[in-house]
Amino acid sequence: MSTVRTEDVLRLAREFSESLRRAESERDRERRFPHEEMAALKKTGLLGLLVPESLGGFGASYETAAEVMMILAESDSSIAQMTQPHTGGVEALKVAGSPAVRNRILSRVAREGLMLTNAYSETGTKTVSELDYKTRLRREGDHYLLSGTKFYSTGCFAADMFFVPALLEGTGQIHLVFCGTHDPGVTIVDDWDGMGQRTTASGTTIFENVVIPEEMCLSGDPFLHPNLLGPILQVLLAAIYVGIARAALRDTVEYARVKTRPWLHAGVETARQDPYILWHIGEMQTLVHSAEAMVARAARSIDSAAANLTAEARAEASVMVAESKIVATNVSLQVCERLFQVCGTRATRAEYNFERHWRNARTLTLHDPVDYKYKLVGDYVLNGTPPPISGYT
Repeated sequence: MSTVRTEDVLRLAREFSESLRRAESERDRERRFPHEEMAALKKTGLLGLLVPESLGGFGASYETAAEVMMILAESDSSIAQMTQPHTGGVEALKVAGSPAVRNRILSRVAREGLMLTNAYSETGTKTVSELDYKTRLRREGDHYLLSGTKFYSTGCFAADMFFVPALLEGTGQIHLVFCGTHDPGVTIVDDWDGMGQRTTASGTTIFENVVIPEEMCLSGDPFLHPNLLGPILQVLLAAIYVGIARAALRDTVEYARVKTRPWLHAGVETARQDPYILWHIGEMQTLVHSAEAMVARAARSIDSAAANLTAEARAEASVMVAESKIVATNVSLQVCERLFQVCGTRATRAEYNFERHWRNARTLTLHDPVDYKYKLVGDYVLNGTPPPISGYT
């Protein structure tokens, strides 16, 4: 960043993040959407983290963005997750929007806290491929009409604007359109009932003949172009996994210090002296730090590629991001499960709600198969095959 210091941005993120932690477990237990917290997030300016300074944003690096995501996720992974598709919308506008539309929307993001979210995925299709989309655009004079049903509309209760891919009737071409979350014809259904990430409002959105001005319709889907959108969104997911692992480690240490008892065969007075508790916590800390380092390394590779984007630079960044996603996935699941091995049976009581860490990690790490990350890395290392271009790679 040029005039905004990284340490100031991280300090802002930590201060806001601390306010999230107080009622996070209760929100999860009650499946209560964080309306007040999201309103407060909009006031921090953090939604403009990756908006250029010329438009009022922070103009942060992707490495800084990944660290901010880890900080947020450590306090509330649902709120962190809701900022990830927002970033997707910001980045899509930066690479594909017309200058006038891009500048207008991104200025509002930075100065007003305008929040974007996606309505991308659909259920009932053969795959997640864009070729399967049933959502359609129909030309009507000087505008379009959007109709269809989307799922996983993460953060829609707090967002102000959707970006939606749809097939233009009669052409078979994908277009990405932007519309308001409260535009006539838009219906948001609160039907997300996943076991984890309970307060993300990742449910159904229905579009019924929603009027889309021509300027708000981008020709083609930028997520399918050879840019860095896929790696950026993937590294931010990996950062959320690490934030969840940080939270689980934090709760493990806090609990073990005051409540865990040493095992009778340990021959020690306190759990702080139990050799196996020390071993587990030592490994958990090492795992978390290794995942943090992998995410930071991957984010730096995106910064490097963004400075000089070539096919080779994009491929290398995509591979590094895949590696970070593998490590972050495995670490988050291991650390969240290990919490109980360290803390013991009492830690499973509902009053602590510690299982939310594993529920959140397990739910979010199913976003796209980690098996294919191993394949991607192996194919690149062994055969020199560049990763495919998609929102997942």
